[in-house]
Amino acid sequence: MPLQQTHELMKIYGESLKDGTISEQMLDQLLLPNVFKRAPESGYVDPNKPVTDSNHTQMDAIKDFVETVGKELSPEVLHTLTHRIIQRAPDTGENTFMRNSTLEKAFLAYEMALYPQLAESHFDSDRIKTTFPRESDIFKLKTVILHPLVEFFTYKNALQKLKEQLQQDTLNIQIREHAQKVVSQIEALKTEGKESIVDLTRILNNTQSLLKGEMPVKDYQTEAKTVQGKPSKGMKILGGLMIALGLAVAAVGVALAVTGIGVVAGAVTAAVGVGVLATGIGIFAKGRASGLSKAMDELALTTNRNIQL
Repeated sequence: MPLQQTHELMKIYGESLKDGTISEQMLDQLLLPNVFKRAPESGYVDPNKPVTDSNHTQMDAIKDFVETVGKELSPEVLHTLTHRIIQRAPDTGENTFMRNSTLEKAFLAYEMALYPQLAESHFDSDRIKTTFPRESDIFKLKTVILHPLVEFFTYKNALQKLKEQLQQDTLNIQIREHAQKVVSQIEALKTEGKESIVDLTRILNNTQSLLKGEMPVKDYQTEAKTVQGKPSKGMKILGGLMIALGLAVAAVGVALAVTGIGVVAGAVTAAVGVGVLATGIGIFAKGRASGLSKAMDELALTTNRNIQL
């Protein structure tokens, strides 16, 4: 859900940004340093809590706005807007362009996340080359200044795509429920901020591939067990939820192919839903991770045997 200030800014700039007709004057207004505000204005922003109307940095506000408007832009409009914003970004002193909490940095990172080949041409622009004249400067711009933002927008894009996929009417109800639990756990881990955003993004992408039939269940289960083997309790839970999702996908696939086997596989899926999702997290909470892991392995083995019959 976008921040309230994002809603207010979209009322003013949204339509002209979406179709790319925003005037230079309006762009200059949007680029003013005080347009995006933090909350609380002078108090502490807790990075370990979700971004909300009462808890966000100025950069959080900028990212929220860019993500919200970016969803509505075609690649061509986004590319042109990014170029215009880079060229018109105000010069507020040495070592400020592309370095502070600024809109041009966020727009460039957003395009790099979604359309990396298209975004590459921006690094040949006069404005960027003037500020970052050497190849080593461009390298640092990409890998140090922009990289965290690119990772953030890549994660958010993967999350959005998976959530959209879960809204499809053709998706099996059991699979949707298991997948939603995977998504919820990933979002919780992202909010905690202790796990690699790259790892979480990869799991989102692989979950989407699994649901599309582009990733074999076996490969997804292999990654799930790797995730389950991580030292943190949160990742162990995520790995267990991924295994349950993989079993549900396998069982539904069997049910569609062979009715007789589908009854058995469906029972296994039900067992996963009750035995793992209802009590598995509780087992982890009590520190008995090996018990859940063993139960998962037994369920996986049972399903594999049924499929091979």
